[in-house]
Amino acid sequence: MTLLNTANRRHFYRHPLQLVLAVCGIALGVAMLVSVDLAVESSRRAFQLSMTALTGKTTHHILAGSGTLDEKLYPQLRRDLGDLTMAPVVEGYVEAGGETLRLAGFDPFAESPIRQGIAQSALAALVDLLTEPGTVLISRITAERLGVGPGAQLTVDVAGSPQTIRVVGYIDPEEKPDPALEGLLLADIATAQEILGKIGRLDRIDLVLSDDPGELQKLQGLLPENVTLVDAAGRNTATTRMTRAFETNLKAMSLMALLVGLFLIYNTMSFAVLQRRPLLANLRILGVTRAQVMGEILRESGLLGLAGSLLGLMFGLAAARALLDQIARTINDMYFVVTVTQFSVSPTALLRSLAIGISASVLAALPAALDAASTRPVRTQHRSSLEQSVRRWLPKLALSGLICGLLGVFLLNWRNAGLIPAIAGIFLVAGAYALFIPTAMLGLTHFCPRTASPIVRLAIRGTSAALSRTGLATAALSVSVAVAIGVGTMVESFRVTIADWLEQLLQADLYVARPAAPGIASDPLPSTLIEKAIRLPDIAGFSLARRTFAESSLGRVELMAYQPAFPERSAFHFKSGDDQNIWKRFMTEPVVIVSEPFAARHGLRAGDSLTLSTSRGMKSLVIAGVLFDYRSDQGLVILRRDLYTELWNDAGVTSLGLYLASGVTAEEAKSSIRKLAGTAGAVLIRSNREIRDASMAFFERTFAVTHVLRLLAIGVALIGILSALLAIQLERTREFAVLRSLGMTPRQLTSLVLTQTGFLGFCAGIFALPLGLVLAIALVKVINFRSFGWSMELAVSGADLWQAPLLAITAALIAGLYPAWRASRLTPALALREE
Repeated sequence: MTLLNTANRRHFYRHPLQLVLAVCGIALGVAMLVSVDLAVESSRRAFQLSMTALTGKTTHHILAGSGTLDEKLYPQLRRDLGDLTMAPVVEGYVEAGGETLRLAGFDPFAESPIRQGIAQSALAALVDLLTEPGTVLISRITAERLGVGPGAQLTVDVAGSPQTIRVVGYIDPEEKPDPALEGLLLADIATAQEILGKIGRLDRIDLVLSDDPGELQKLQGLLPENVTLVDAAGRNTATTRMTRAFETNLKAMSLMALLVGLFLIYNTMSFAVLQRRPLLANLRILGVTRAQVMGEILRESGLLGLAGSLLGLMFGLAAARALLDQIARTINDMYFVVTVTQFSVSPTALLRSLAIGISASVLAALPAALDAASTRPVRTQHRSSLEQSVRRWLPKLALSGLICGLLGVFLLNWRNAGLIPAIAGIFLVAGAYALFIPTAMLGLTHFCPRTASPIVRLAIRGTSAALSRTGLATAALSVSVAVAIGVGTMVESFRVTIADWLEQLLQADLYVARPAAPGIASDPLPSTLIEKAIRLPDIAGFSLARRTFAESSLGRVELMAYQPAFPERSAFHFKSGDDQNIWKRFMTEPVVIVSEPFAARHGLRAGDSLTLSTSRGMKSLVIAGVLFDYRSDQGLVILRRDLYTELWNDAGVTSLGLYLASGVTAEEAKSSIRKLAGTAGAVLIRSNREIRDASMAFFERTFAVTHVLRLLAIGVALIGILSALLAIQLERTREFAVLRSLGMTPRQLTSLVLTQTGFLGFCAGIFALPLGLVLAIALVKVINFRSFGWSMELAVSGADLWQAPLLAITAALIAGLYPAWRASRLTPALALREE
């Protein structure tokens, strides 16, 4: 085995570029995999750390269905329940230095049994917190990032209103930075109420309850209407479950890049086997067994996979830090606010990516290892034997592709299946299509016109002569470009759908609302502000809405109580049924309508019932219809405002839609309403155009990560085709030398190589179009719906279709520049020598 190992090592020493390309290919694939994995794990861990720090030993929360609790409830429960452990909480979000920070207000005297660490920090600065207005404690990590410390002032933005607060100390105990407290500002509860505009209100009351059912029953009997007791652990688990589909899609995109990168390992190992066929034949004659040859090839691939995976881990660690910001921003926009931004490295994720990289490399090299072990020594001198073997395998590849394709289509059309089978279906369809590409390429080469120049005919026919290389390279590039088409079409479809939905939804000219963070109910607008605003001469009509949360038979749900400006016409577009009939029923009967994501998530449809926890107990309401809604993938339940007021005893309004009189501009009306708002606290006044622009900006942020992963996948394929072209160029060295000897100039040889690479790119671009459209349909109609519950119309951009072949040709030509340059500098006399 020493002789075998030495001989093989020398081969790689003499061909370092092939080795470098293979390692870089697997490194990029592993880097994408580990960067997404680490960024997702960091975001999830950030939320869990933050929740653990703020929840402490809390077992239950007391929450109000109307958003906030009257602070008088806390002392009342204290008197009635005696020694029961509880603490009031006020929390909200502020902006400082371009970061989102969580401002939490606690009662320092009630915190010790629940959050001991926070209680100790608060008691250390108790005098300052209680006697000086606008004073806060800050986490050490956040203070260092913002450049502030004890005694410094910090300007924070609260829903567009700047306020100055003073830092009086650190939250972290014993001068040791705690990542769980990152992004946290701690204040006395009265200070937090003033800063956040929640005077006299609490967000929740935290409790530590025993397993005594009598204690729980007594507590529930003391709670007023529209106030509920919620299990803390279940609430946090449900929140973290929100992002599961989003994370799965990101990991699938990164895995696609890794699979494309495996082509480089296959190409490198099969080319290495081809170049060493004479050597392997001699070793076989000298007594080396097939098992030893196969083991050596697999060992080499494992070492390549190890080197590439280790390099990929380093790249991935660097990329994950940048990717974390994008993922955290998307989670903040769509699900819940993550204030912990510290990057955390998971050893499990690193080991998992390392194992996947090595295993995938060995698997990719398996065909080459089998070929090296099974080829007869007397036939190893013939390159044609490999190509003949490949052509014999084409029908088998096509049959395998047909089977994989049918299985993929079945998984994509499998009703009630989850997201993972659908993603597996996508991979099977793409893989099946790739297996047909070598056969299709062979067919295209026969259409080369006889009138074409000799260089063109030679270049095109040369692709079929090296089908083992060109077919796989074209398939890899084609799949990558098809993924780019599919993802691009999905994004464009989403963009068009969102734009149309916003146009239909935002019917009022101006909207006045309280600012709200994801997952947190906002406070109602002052009733005096609403009354004065709708009486302005500039206003021709108005709509009212109340956004809040309620408990139901399906868990915590988001509610919207809606009073339209024009009751006679439908304000929504429904998934099925006549819009006007459903709307008429909604306006006259005690029913609800639910959003499409809510219905998809819980398996509901029109005619089913939904049980809600109201001030009058559990109330079952019939679902009148399912409407299209793209606010969130968690879903929404809508009912008439008068019905909500009757069931929850809550007449609050969190959003006011205003229709302007003829000739009145939005800026004029906004100026009048700002004067009315005065001291009403944080109020947002935005036109429908501003909301539409902000929504589209949010949309673009959401898909920023997808665009990055798509470009990286194309980059991996670009390296792959470069590797294949180098392999072809090295294999054809003697052929190029003969052509030079027969009179072909260096420029003509360069033209030959670039024509061949351009043809490969053209084939990849043409083959990518059908697959790209199939992937787009699958992403829009299946993956997107199973992930988020959104139905979208397919919007195919003509630019994507003509840009795909151009992208593939450009990528192939760029990859062919170096092989063409090497071919032009060929010395015929040296190349014609036998080794």
